[in-house]
Amino acid sequence: MATCYYQIIYKGEEAYICIDFPDSGFTNFHATFFTDGQDVVLADDYTLEDGVMTFHFAPDDFELVNDGVIRYIIEYELDGEDKMLSTNSNAYLKAPADYSGKTKDDYWEEGFESGYTQGQEECSGGTNEDLIANLQGDYFVIPEGTKKLRDYAFAYMVFSSITIPDSVEYIGQAAFSANYDMYGLGSGLRSIVIPDSVSGMGGSVFYSNHDLTSVTLSNSLETIPASTFNYCRSLSSITLPNSLKTIGNSSFSSCFSLTGITIPSGVELLGNYCFTRASAMTSIDLPDTLTTIGNSCFDQCSSLAYINIPSSVTTIGQSCFSNCDSLAEVTIPESITTIPDSCFRSCASLSSITLHSGITVIGKSAFRGTGLVEIELPPQIETVPYECFEFCESLTAVTIPSGVTLLDDWCFSRCISLPSITLPESLTVMSAYCFNECTSLTGITIPAGVTTICSNAFSNCSGLTEMTFEGVVPPVLQSKSGFSGSLGSTDYTFPFWVPCDSYDAYVQAFGPAYAPRIMCREG
Repeated sequence: MATCYYQIIYKGEEAYICIDFPDSGFTNFHATFFTDGQDVVLADDYTLEDGVMTFHFAPDDFELVNDGVIRYIIEYELDGEDKMLSTNSNAYLKAPADYSGKTKDDYWEEGFESGYTQGQEECSGGTNEDLIANLQGDYFVIPEGTKKLRDYAFAYMVFSSITIPDSVEYIGQAAFSANYDMYGLGSGLRSIVIPDSVSGMGGSVFYSNHDLTSVTLSNSLETIPASTFNYCRSLSSITLPNSLKTIGNSSFSSCFSLTGITIPSGVELLGNYCFTRASAMTSIDLPDTLTTIGNSCFDQCSSLAYINIPSSVTTIGQSCFSNCDSLAEVTIPESITTIPDSCFRSCASLSSITLHSGITVIGKSAFRGTGLVEIELPPQIETVPYECFEFCESLTAVTIPSGVTLLDDWCFSRCISLPSITLPESLTVMSAYCFNECTSLTGITIPAGVTTICSNAFSNCSGLTEMTFEGVVPPVLQSKSGFSGSLGSTDYTFPFWVPCDSYDAYVQAFGPAYAPRIMCREG
C-alpha cells in the first residue's frame, strides 16, 4: 500500500487530521486515534477527496501535553480483504514543545509536526471495538480468537507489555519490531510470553527492541527465523524451547547484554551471524545434535572464553570465531576437516590449539592475529594459505609437514617472535611477503625443491644473519634488487650459502645486487 503523509491542524473551534489515503471503494471502515496518554477517540466524521482523507474533531477530543503524540489504527475491507493502516516507523502526530498553556486558536494554521507511515494489513482478528477495549495504559491485550498477527502488526508502537492469547498460531514478519522508547514516551516492550499455540514466526519479529529483557518462547517452535532478536540490546537471558531444530541467520546478532545461552538438544543448525556482536556472552553450551555452525556465527563475541564444539559438527563457517578477544581454548573435533577462512582471526587470547591429523584444508587468514605460541600443522595440508599466521606476534615455533608445496602471500608476515623455522623438502614456491618483518628470524635454509621465491619474501627481516640454499639449481627470484628484493633489501650484508658446484649458477641467477654476498659451502 502507498506511503501516507498526514498532519493535524487546528482551525478555530475544529481540529482536522489529514491523511493521504491510498484506497477507495472500501467498506466496514473504522478509524481509531489515541494519544500517548491512551486517550481514545473513535473517528466517524471524515471526508475523502482526491486521495486525502480528512477527519474532523472537536478541539478537546485530545488532551495533548508538550511533545505529545497521536497514533492511529484505520481498518477497512477492500475487495473482500481486511486492510489496516497504522502508525509505524517515524509515524506520529506531535504537539509542539510549548503546547501547554496555549489555546488551540494559537495553532489555527500552524498544525503539528507530522510524520510518515506505511499502510499495513490488519494485525489481528479482533474488531475495532476489541482493539480499543484492550488498550490498557501502556499494556496491550490482543483479543481472544485472534489466530494470526500480520507483518509489522505492532512495529514502532510503544507498549511495555503485550499479551498474546492462546488462540494465536502465527506471528508475522517484524510484528513487534522497534517497539521501544523511540520518542521519549516511556518504556518500550520489556517482556513477552509467546504461547505454545504459536508454531511459526516470520523474520525480525523482535528486531531492534532495545528495551526487551526477557522472552518466553513457544514450545511448539522448530525454527527461530532470521533476525528474530537482532539488536535486542537489553536482552540478557533467554530459555530456548526443546522443540527447536534451527536458529536462523542473525537471530541473536547485536544482543549486547546476552551473557550466556544453552542451545537445546535437537538443534542442528546455527545460521550465519547468529550471535555476532553478542559481546557480553561468556559461555555457550552446544548440543551433540548440532551439525553446522554458520559464517561469522560468533564473530565479535569478545567475552567468550571457551567453547566446546561437539563431535556431531561437520561444518563451521568462515569467520566463525573471529574477533573473539577472550577465547583462550577451543577443541576441534575430528568430524571437522576444514578450518575455513578467518575462522579464528584476531582471537588475541588464543595461545594454543591442537589441529588433528584429519584436517585437510586451512583457509585464508584462519589464525591471523591470534596469540598462538606454537603450532603444528596437520600432515595432509599442502598449502600454508594467505595471511594464515600474519600478526601472530607471540609465535615462536612452527611445524610444517612434509607435503606442503606452497607458502602463500603474507602467511608468516610480522611473526616478530619467530626465531627459526624448518621448511619441508616438498616446498616449491615461497610467495610474496611470506616472512615479511619476521624480525627475530636469524637464519633459514631453503630446500632444494624450491623453484620460485617471490618479491619481498624476506623483506624487513632485520635479524637475519645467514641464508642457506640446498638446491643444485638456484630458485628463480621474482625481484633481484632494491628494497623489494626476494631475499630482502639488497642493502643487507648477511651471506647466502650455496653449493660450491653451483656457485656460478647462483651468481648468474641472483644478479649483480646479490652476487657479492654469495658464498660456497661444501656439502
